[in-house]
Amino acid sequence: MEFEQLLTSLRPSDQAIEQAARYYLDARLELEPDAMMQQLEEAASSRAAMHEALQALEEQTSLRRDICLAALCDAWQLEGERERIVAALKGAQAKLPVIETAILAMVAMYGMYLLITKGVKKAITVVRRPDGSYQKTEVEFVGPVGPLATVAGLFKRGSNPPKDSQ
Repeated sequence: MEFEQLLTSLRPSDQAIEQAARYYLDARLELEPDAMMQQLEEAASSRAAMHEALQALEEQTSLRRDICLAALCDAWQLEGERERIVAALKGAQAKLPVIETAILAMVAMYGMYLLITKGVKKAITVVRRPDGSYQKTEVEFVGPVGPLATVAGLFKRGSNPPKDSQ
């Protein structure tokens, strides 16, 4: 099954996608939010810019969702990760999460950090169409614009990602 087919069958809300990314990263990396934040601060070219980007992510649900989709889609391609992703998506839909936008923004940023530090320049991801369906698409992380440029510009490509992120 392709990732977009899974999403089409489950039809997760934006909040469920964000929570699934949080559950998935927690299960895969076993990192608490404080540890994620510490790694982001150590890797960021500017802590001030990173915190500004986090603030922007807190305010922009669709951007958080898109980053979380990109991170989950990238992980979908890794051997042995599909079961975790399915479990995370189903778990996120089964529970009524307490939405903590600050943590979700940080999770989204951490997902982007993982993509960038692996040196990914182009990736296959899934986007949500206006009608609620999903479509596989290729995205290029070179020269992003808007708030995503701020997030992507904080980290160097190929710099030391966490061991478990490969």
